[in-house]
Amino acid sequence: MPDHADQEYWIREGFRDEYLKRWVVDLIYSDGGPGMDYRYAVYLDEDLSIQWFFMDQTPNKDLKRERFFPRDFGLVLTDVVHLETLSEGLRNKSEGWWSRLSEKLRKHLLPAEAEGAVRQVEPEERDFAALRRDQSTLRATRRLIAEALARGIEDYPAFATGQAQDIPLTDPRSDAARSALQKAQEYLKSRSSDRGRKNVLFGATIALAICLCLLAFFHYAYVQTTAGDPPPPQIENELNVGPPTAETLADYELSLKKKIAWGWLSREGKDVVLFSLMGSLGAMLSLLMGAASRQYDAGAGNGINRIEGASRVMVGVLGACFITLGIKSRVLLGFMTLSPESQADEATLWLHCLLGFAAGLSERLVPSFVSIVESQVQTAPKAG
Repeated sequence: MPDHADQEYWIREGFRDEYLKRWVVDLIYSDGGPGMDYRYAVYLDEDLSIQWFFMDQTPNKDLKRERFFPRDFGLVLTDVVHLETLSEGLRNKSEGWWSRLSEKLRKHLLPAEAEGAVRQVEPEERDFAALRRDQSTLRATRRLIAEALARGIEDYPAFATGQAQDIPLTDPRSDAARSALQKAQEYLKSRSSDRGRKNVLFGATIALAICLCLLAFFHYAYVQTTAGDPPPPQIENELNVGPPTAETLADYELSLKKKIAWGWLSREGKDVVLFSLMGSLGAMLSLLMGAASRQYDAGAGNGINRIEGASRVMVGVLGACFITLGIKSRVLLGFMTLSPESQADEATLWLHCLLGFAAGLSERLVPSFVSIVESQVQTAPKAG
């Protein structure tokens, strides 16, 4: 304890707890002193973890256990640890990376003697304003959880004498701790859903951006494939009047090589890619429409939530691809199948794009089409 700390406020925010060797970032509750039966404190450390300690200062007194803790304090402590574990998903791991990197570099670059000297000149009081600002959601949640722990171990004068007639039937400390735990659980559930929703939408946005980049790439590939179909006019003119020049032949050979290099994408392949990737837009719209009503869990981790968002977009792409294959095979809407002769029919083209978008948006369109395919396979005439 610092020399200038008085007896009333023997532990403060910004001080280093020499009992647990942790820094006090947020002091939740503290009580006791040299003349009290016990001394305890509940606070958040530099990792925003809940720390608490209890020191019995009555070694020669025979006091009942209820003087220090309620009867169900073990259950209260279990719920506190459970909520603290669930709230770890609210930690913003992208913040403070520069300070963590600087700390690691200092440990690796500075010799042990210099590191010890740096620790000796560290001030007795530190400012954790940046940590509170960067981890505001996690800090608020942990404070509510720590309040429940503080209510469970705060002093209760009714147990001071230790006489049986002074012990009430119900411990108000347990009721206060349970009420604080309930409020902390409701707040944690709401904030966890918000953080999980943010991660899911982030993963879906990344997947949508990849799909749009693929769409642009395949469109460019198709344009390069069809760009060299007709021979250059100067080649035909020069062939009629005489042998073409070397520069003209070089340009013609270059156009042929480009056509061969990009010749792997046909018109049908371009249509399948176009209609399938339209499903990513429908899946994104479906995700945005239901984002407010769905419940997410940030405790699963940022990676799991982002994979979930990306998988929703990929399901839309695969569903649109399935619908497109049904159209191309004339199992679905065979009377409007897009053929090379009907490429100029813009209504048919936009109808196929609309179906691809609807396949990603609707969760019942693809299962309905699967039922149609199954019914046709079952009713098909058997050979022999």
